Amino acid sequence: FLKSTRYRQMSGRAGRTGLCSQGESILCVENDTEKRKAEEMMRALPEPLCSHLGEAAPHALCRFVLDAVACGQASDSSRLRQALCCTLAHHQLRVSEHPDARRALDDAIGAQLAWLTARRLLSHNAQTLTW
Repeated sequence: FLKSTRYRQMSGRAGRTGLCSQGESILCVENDTEKRKAEEMMRALPEPLCSHLGEAAPHALCRFVLDAVACGQASDSSRLRQALCCTLAHHQLRVSEHPDARRALDDAIGAQLAWLTARRLLSHNAQTLTW
Protein backbone atom coordinates (compact mmCIF):
# COMPACT_ATOMS: atom_id res chain seq x y z
CA PHE A 1 0.00 0.00 0.00
CA LEU A 2 1.14 3.59 -0.50
CA LYS A 3 3.16 5.30 2.19
CA SER A 4 1.90 8.60 3.54
CA THR A 5 4.77 10.59 2.05
CA ARG A 6 4.30 9.10 -1.44
CA TYR A 7 0.57 9.84 -1.43
CA ARG A 8 1.11 13.42 -0.24
CA GLN A 9 3.74 13.99 -2.92
CA MET A 10 1.45 12.69 -5.67
CA SER A 11 -1.67 14.49 -4.44
CA GLY A 12 0.29 17.71 -4.04
CA ARG A 13 0.61 17.79 -7.83
CA ALA A 14 -3.17 17.75 -8.30
CA GLY A 15 -3.60 21.50 -8.85
CA ARG A 16 -2.27 23.66 -11.68
CA THR A 17 0.42 25.94 -10.34
CA GLY A 18 -0.39 29.58 -10.95
CA LEU A 19 -3.89 28.78 -12.20
CA CYS A 20 -5.59 26.99 -9.30
CA SER A 21 -5.15 27.27 -5.58
CA GLN A 22 -6.70 23.82 -5.03
CA GLY A 23 -6.68 20.43 -6.70
CA GLU A 24 -8.43 17.11 -6.33
CA SER A 25 -7.00 13.72 -5.57
CA ILE A 26 -8.99 10.50 -5.81
CA LEU A 27 -7.85 7.30 -4.13
CA CYS A 28 -9.68 4.16 -5.25
CA VAL A 29 -9.93 1.19 -2.89
CA GLU A 30 -11.50 -2.21 -3.45
CA ASN A 31 -12.72 -3.20 0.02
CA ASP A 32 -13.13 -2.10 3.64
CA THR A 33 -9.63 -3.27 4.58
CA GLU A 34 -8.06 -1.04 1.91
CA LYS A 35 -10.38 1.79 2.93
CA ARG A 36 -9.11 1.59 6.53
CA LYS A 37 -5.51 1.50 5.29
CA ALA A 38 -6.16 4.53 3.10
CA GLU A 39 -7.71 6.47 5.96
CA GLU A 40 -4.79 5.59 8.25
CA MET A 41 -2.32 6.61 5.55
CA MET A 42 -3.97 10.00 5.04
CA ARG A 43 -3.95 10.70 8.80
CA ALA A 44 -0.39 9.46 9.33
CA LEU A 45 2.51 11.80 9.85
CA PRO A 46 4.97 11.82 6.97
CA GLU A 47 7.98 9.54 7.30
CA PRO A 48 11.27 11.28 8.09
CA LEU A 49 13.26 12.36 5.04
CA CYS A 50 16.67 10.82 4.61
CA SER A 51 19.31 11.81 2.09
CA HIS A 52 20.65 9.16 -0.26
CA LEU A 53 23.95 10.95 -0.85
CA GLY A 54 25.68 9.04 1.92
CA GLU A 55 26.99 5.53 2.22
CA ALA A 56 23.57 3.96 1.58
CA ALA A 57 23.63 5.00 -2.08
CA PRO A 58 27.17 5.74 -3.33
CA HIS A 59 25.94 6.06 -6.92
CA ALA A 60 23.76 9.00 -5.89
CA LEU A 61 26.84 10.81 -4.59
CA CYS A 62 28.72 9.98 -7.78
CA ARG A 63 25.86 11.47 -9.81
CA PHE A 64 25.81 14.56 -7.59
CA VAL A 65 29.56 15.11 -8.07
CA LEU A 66 29.40 14.57 -11.83
CA ASP A 67 26.34 16.83 -12.23
CA ALA A 68 27.86 19.60 -10.10
CA VAL A 69 31.07 19.58 -12.15
CA ALA A 70 29.34 19.19 -15.53
CA CYS A 71 27.01 22.16 -14.99
CA GLY A 72 29.88 24.36 -13.82
CA GLN A 73 28.62 24.64 -10.25
CA ALA A 74 31.74 23.00 -8.82
CA SER A 75 34.98 23.54 -10.70
CA ASP A 76 37.20 22.73 -7.72
CA SER A 77 37.02 20.86 -4.40
CA SER A 78 36.08 23.98 -2.45
CA ARG A 79 33.13 24.76 -4.73
CA LEU A 80 32.08 21.11 -4.68
CA ARG A 81 31.88 21.29 -0.89
CA GLN A 82 29.89 24.55 -1.18
CA ALA A 83 27.44 22.80 -3.52
CA LEU A 84 27.14 19.95 -1.04
CA CYS A 85 26.29 22.47 1.70
CA CYS A 86 22.99 23.06 -0.13
CA THR A 87 21.86 19.45 0.24
CA LEU A 88 19.76 17.55 2.73
CA ALA A 89 22.77 15.29 3.34
CA HIS A 90 24.75 18.27 4.63
CA HIS A 91 21.93 19.36 6.92
CA GLN A 92 21.60 15.85 8.31
CA LEU A 93 25.35 15.74 8.99
CA ARG A 94 25.19 19.08 10.80
CA VAL A 95 22.56 17.78 13.18
CA SER A 96 24.04 14.28 13.36
CA GLU A 97 25.51 13.18 16.66
CA HIS A 98 27.87 10.78 14.91
CA PRO A 99 31.35 12.33 15.23
CA ASP A 100 32.75 10.77 12.06
CA ALA A 101 29.76 11.50 9.78
CA ARG A 102 31.25 14.59 8.13
CA ARG A 103 34.61 12.92 7.59
CA ALA A 104 32.88 9.87 6.11
CA LEU A 105 31.11 12.10 3.57
CA ASP A 106 34.36 13.91 2.72
CA ASP A 107 36.03 10.52 2.20
CA ALA A 108 33.12 9.37 0.04
CA ILE A 109 33.39 12.52 -2.12
CA GLY A 110 37.12 11.92 -2.52
CA ALA A 111 36.47 8.33 -3.52
CA GLN A 112 33.88 9.40 -6.09
CA LEU A 113 36.23 12.01 -7.57
CA ALA A 114 38.98 9.37 -7.81
CA TRP A 115 36.56 6.87 -9.40
CA LEU A 116 35.32 9.41 -11.97
CA THR A 117 38.88 10.54 -12.75
CA ALA A 118 40.18 6.96 -13.13
CA ARG A 119 37.44 6.26 -15.67
CA ARG A 120 38.18 9.53 -17.50
CA LEU A 121 34.72 10.90 -16.78
CA LEU A 122 36.45 13.84 -15.06
CA SER A 123 39.87 15.30 -15.52
CA HIS A 124 41.78 17.26 -12.91
CA ASN A 125 44.10 20.13 -13.78
CA ALA A 126 46.97 19.84 -11.29
CA GLN A 127 48.16 23.42 -11.93
CA THR A 128 44.83 25.17 -11.33
CA LEU A 129 43.38 22.43 -9.08
CA THR A 130 40.16 22.50 -11.06
CA TRP A 131 38.01 19.73 -12.49
